[in-house]
Amino acid sequence: MPYKQRNGCALYYEVQGQGEPLIFLHGLGGSMEQVQALFPQLDHIQLILIDQRGHGKSTGSFTSYTFADLAEDVLAIADELHLAQFSIAGISMGAAVSVYLLLHAPKRIKKTLLIRNAWINEAMSPSFRSLYALLADCLKKKEKARFQANAYFCELQMAAPAAAASLLQCFDDPAARRYPEKFIEIPKQKPFQDLFDLHQIKQPVMILANHRDPIHPFAFGQCLHAHIPHSSFYEIISKSENAAKQAEQIAFYLHAFL
Repeated sequence: MPYKQRNGCALYYEVQGQGEPLIFLHGLGGSMEQVQALFPQLDHIQLILIDQRGHGKSTGSFTSYTFADLAEDVLAIADELHLAQFSIAGISMGAAVSVYLLLHAPKRIKKTLLIRNAWINEAMSPSFRSLYALLADCLKKKEKARFQANAYFCELQMAAPAAAASLLQCFDDPAARRYPEKFIEIPKQKPFQDLFDLHQIKQPVMILANHRDPIHPFAFGQCLHAHIPHSSFYEIISKSENAAKQAEQIAFYLHAFL
């Protein structure tokens, strides 16, 4: 099993197939299994999957969870694989890491797919930072019931049951229980400072967004599309409405983009 050692973290990754390299990044609290379920079989694509630090089979850190850390992890694995240039796709946190790479390592990126963005040039909202901090505390103390009883979580469960379910799954995830600090640190981060920074992006970018998901606001996708030159933007169905259909739509757009 391949691991890349970097700054005290052992980063697990897998390489599947041959062809044009695509690095596909999961979201906060997820793992490479999240994206494996979405990726269509493409003979001309070499798929590189990474468990980002503190997720899946990778080890984590108590403090180093900036988007710079996460992006440098990706570049370290790309260097390990001798990839001078690659395409990148990301879901939620993975999309934020992808934007960071577009801005800070543009010569390495061929094209990008951003799926269900949870960040623009701001940290997550105070309400979601509080909810994720509560999640971290409840994970440490093994208090799932306390988390479920939280009023804001109950509101999220009513508005977006799939998003709420993904948070509850963390209580069954060994990496979430082992590295709960990531749920405090990552929501505080900003992948970039100014929306006008996006105007310098020259690579093709496709953006997918859906309604009925307050963690991944539709408006964030619209905002990125408005500021990234020549980007394309498509609405997909909410996971809370039809998870299987959303996965089918993501696979369709991924296939079309690649």
